[in-house]
Amino acid sequence: MTTNNTQQEVTKALELVQVYPTKKEAAEAMGLSVHAFGRRLRKAKDMGLDPALAPAPITHGMEFKSTTVQYDSEGNVIQEWRRLLPEAQGLQDFVAGLVESVQGKGKTSKYKQRKDNQEDVMKEICINDAHIGRLCWGAESGRDYDLEIAKKAVLNAVDIALGNASYGKVTLVFGGDTMHADNRSARTEKSGHALDMDGRYSKIVGVTRTVMQEAILRCTKSAPEVEVVVISGNHDWHASVCLRHIVDAFFSDCENVSVDMSPAPRVCRTWGNVMMVWAHGDCVRANKWPEVVAAEFPQQWAETKYRFVHLGHIHHRKTFATQPIQAMPGVTVEFLDALCTPDSWHCEHGYVGITPATQAFTHHKEWGMIDTQTITLDRALAQ
Repeated sequence: MTTNNTQQEVTKALELVQVYPTKKEAAEAMGLSVHAFGRRLRKAKDMGLDPALAPAPITHGMEFKSTTVQYDSEGNVIQEWRRLLPEAQGLQDFVAGLVESVQGKGKTSKYKQRKDNQEDVMKEICINDAHIGRLCWGAESGRDYDLEIAKKAVLNAVDIALGNASYGKVTLVFGGDTMHADNRSARTEKSGHALDMDGRYSKIVGVTRTVMQEAILRCTKSAPEVEVVVISGNHDWHASVCLRHIVDAFFSDCENVSVDMSPAPRVCRTWGNVMMVWAHGDCVRANKWPEVVAAEFPQQWAETKYRFVHLGHIHHRKTFATQPIQAMPGVTVEFLDALCTPDSWHCEHGYVGITPATQAFTHHKEWGMIDTQTITLDRALAQ
């Protein structure tokens, strides 16, 4: 009976949307909100009842994105080409299962201060554009890259950055595009670029989760406090949100590990006289960053002397240092290297010859940045 009622309701919605000039008026005629009325129309598409489309229902687990329909001279549907994407609810259910399976399972060993102890120093490790899940064939793009290479590169880079010292704090930043693809359709959300992926999507999520968790555990051996920042990129906006929740759940019982859960596209932290801002870098022009940072984080700006913005996205290093204006100090804006190698798309469009690498920075509470490390992919893989 429920199914018949549902079919009657969506059929009624289809009839009314043809009669009334606007969806709002049609919704009012059914005694529904515009939002609820829209759900009926989407249900009609899923059930294959919309007369403007082919009568084939939408495959379970997929949702309607766009369509191209060919009609005959009398307005009848001849054929239709649909673009479907995995439905968001499916991804949410998948993540909810992962969160439940790892809740509180993270265990960190007791921190032991090392001989080279630097309590006033914070180590900032930026893993930008790792693109875990990207598949590169050396014969085509100049160098192989896959899940195992990405995993080894990230973990070894973290080890090299930490060295044998201990710090007052370690901030581990996954600066966007940690994962190569946001869903199993293997296309970027905004541009629709086809992506070369290594393995099934659930496998890539699993490897990425393992890499992040292991990297965090290694950081806990070098500092009494570890903070994790997961920035969303243009390749992994949804996946990064999910991974943030998974990692937070895993370390929920670990007092020495915190995960920044803010949905904001930019994250700011201070360490004594040092201000650090992280973002992916794909939405703000380079010359706009100083004013964006000053406007968005005025208190942190006022309380610090040394200010840095660390970005990714462009896959090579580029620095902009603002000049002092009257008595106002500036900020250094830096696009950092990508740890991944170029794929077939980048090679085809001439984005080659860039050395894959990642960066780490050492900040003193009073003296500002006292050291910068560049860890190339070659060095990380040789570790």
